[in-house]
Amino acid sequence: MKSNKVAAINNNNKHTRLFVSGALFLSLLFAGWSATWGFSEVLTLNPRYLMSSWEKDGKINDEKNWQTALESLELANSINSSNPEIIFDMARLFEWRALQKPIWTEHAHQHRSEAIKKYRQTVENRPTWALAWASLAQNKFLNQEMDQEMWEALRNASTYGPWEAAVQRKLIWLGIATWKYIPSDLRDTIQTVIIASLRNRNLLDFILSTAVRYRWEENLLPYIDEYQTQRLQWFVRNRG
Repeated sequence: MKSNKVAAINNNNKHTRLFVSGALFLSLLFAGWSATWGFSEVLTLNPRYLMSSWEKDGKINDEKNWQTALESLELANSINSSNPEIIFDMARLFEWRALQKPIWTEHAHQHRSEAIKKYRQTVENRPTWALAWASLAQNKFLNQEMDQEMWEALRNASTYGPWEAAVQRKLIWLGIATWKYIPSDLRDTIQTVIIASLRNRNLLDFILSTAVRYRWEENLLPYIDEYQTQRLQWFVRNRG
């Protein structure tokens, strides 16, 4: 009887040790993963700061900074390849490099092609990211690649984030700029986004100026009020 109790106690102690060892292993594993993820996030801080400063200046101030930013993001991605935000930042970085030369140059085309690859990877990892889809469509348009992939990217952007201001801007510009070529079902979707965006004062002038730029203003007339019509007329009078 006594030996049975001792055996039971030893068995319980064995299970306890196994549980503690397992819990300790998982804790160490989680701590290691957290440290790795945290370090990869730290590596993204400087590239994001640089791109924010470039937005203020409208250009890359130092080519060495761009290369340093790329190396930081590549290292971050090698540490944590499951984070689509890092790949998205890499795409943005290549966009910035492309913007340093005129759109028709080989320099711009090559770097924008790299941006397209990174945006593809981004949406593969996060299929519902509207801004990534819109950015993919934008870069394909700028690289003169108006194909099925571009239209599908626009569809997904309008499906997953038609209320996001950054997405709306891209949808409005791309929709109006490609109006003659855009598939009819997508045209209806984009027009719905444009009409809804007219209520946003922060987007109104952007919509009106884009419409005038691409001589699309007739399409707006049935949907704009008196004030908006006056603003539209101002842009028409000042068309370059």
